[in-house]
Amino acid sequence: MRVRVLAMSCVFALLALNACGEERSGNAFCSAIELNLPQLTSTMLTQEEVRAAVDAYKKVGETAPIAVREDWEAITTLLERTSKLDTTDEAAVQELANLAYETKKPAERARKWIKDKCGLDVATGMDVTPAPAGE
Repeated sequence: MRVRVLAMSCVFALLALNACGEERSGNAFCSAIELNLPQLTSTMLTQEEVRAAVDAYKKVGETAPIAVREDWEAITTLLERTSKLDTTDEAAVQELANLAYETKKPAERARKWIKDKCGLDVATGMDVTPAPAGE
């Protein structure tokens, strides 16, 4: 009986993982990036624009596959902290500068992954997928 319960538990766990895996696939992530590209690549000059970008990054992050999830979350955290920054608080400004420096490598890795897997450059908002030969 215990073996049967364990086997059923494993089957349900695998089904749950598969359901989550489809939602957090590379294809779903690339589609979400493409759909939200204007918000992800826009110039952010005001707190409202930063907050709108944070919302877009969080929405896209819901589909991030394991390979890029931590890096995407680091970028999202940086933007979120930026949206809440009190620019009169020197210590908070320095903390944000430190976080920005720490987020540089994750941002570079995420950009490369997205460029390689999705054919999109999130730094410029350009489709960088090579055109088929003869076009």
